[in-house]
Amino acid sequence: MVADEVRNLAARSAEAAQRASEFIQRSQEAVSQGSELVSRVTTALTSVDQESRKSDEFIRSIAAGTAEQAGAISAVTKAVSELASKAIQSNGRTNRDLVQPSR
Repeated sequence: MVADEVRNLAARSAEAAQRASEFIQRSQEAVSQGSELVSRVTTALTSVDQESRKSDEFIRSIAAGTAEQAGAISAVTKAVSELASKAIQSNGRTNRDLVQPSR
């Protein structure tokens, strides 16, 4: 009877050891898969970061160009306004000169 119990205990121990071994194997596979996923996510996030930095540089370049163009447009607008003012003054003098002799 004791020998039967010892055999049963040994069989249950062997089964428990087998289950533990299978659990460890599955855990190692899960860890390996998790590590691969972490690596892929890290690569993807690095790529997103790099592209984001490129976009930021591009947007800053556009902003600088826009500011430069705005300054140039302002200078052109001022010059055209001054020319128009001078043309109006010149036309006014010309009209006065034409009107005065006839009086």
